Amino acid sequence: MKYAYSTDVGKRRTNNEDAVFANNLDAEANVYIVADGMGGHNAGEVASKNVIQIVSSILNEQEAITQELIIKAIESANKSIFEMSKENKELSGMGTTVVVAVTAEKQFTIAHVGDSRAYLITKAGIQVLTMDHSWVQELINTGALTQSEAKDHPQKNVITRAIGIDKDVKVDVLQGEWNEGEILLLCSDGLNTHVEDNEIYDIISQSSDIEIAVAELIDLANNRGGSDNITVVLVENNLNGGINV
Repeated sequence: MKYAYSTDVGKRRTNNEDAVFANNLDAEANVYIVADGMGGHNAGEVASKNVIQIVSSILNEQEAITQELIIKAIESANKSIFEMSKENKELSGMGTTVVVAVTAEKQFTIAHVGDSRAYLITKAGIQVLTMDHSWVQELINTGALTQSEAKDHPQKNVITRAIGIDKDVKVDVLQGEWNEGEILLLCSDGLNTHVEDNEIYDIISQSSDIEIAVAELIDLANNRGGSDNITVVLVENNLNGGINV
């Protein structure tokens, strides 16, 4: 399993509230996490770093990582961050999104809260694996808003679910299969706000290396305005190296 990642402050923010974790443990437990924090002062950074630290620590301590364990790890992080925000006025109201991928040679598990995303890139194209927990996505689900209308909606960044906001949190989990040569992408919304899915696919599929693809994706998001922090993780299921999609 090969991976590459980077996080960038973007063009309009003064600090980076995104956090990222990537670690190949063994064939049964490769863990990747992206978190996008929110809150006043440095609270967003505190929330995103804490969810990364807590979830990765819990998962890395186990020999076998199940769906139930991933959910419990995220719930533990939610409880911790919620309690921190209640105990410290400077951290009041902080929260963070999180998307977690646990991969093996033939299967992957994705868990997420918020609007950070996971994609699967194959020869057939690009597939969004997660559904944003956002107000605009709820309007799309009910038919009150079209995808094209949602793209420029003034409240497109308002999320309906996040880590640390409430005492309890609902975690969405899915499992899937992937083949050699296919790629998982995790990202904060700083990427997909500016870069279309088909553009993401073109950059990844035409690149000779996933590290180059990560840099090109972030550069394109910045060239389009870089209105938010940008974090990208690419995980390649290819023991022989080289992107084959």
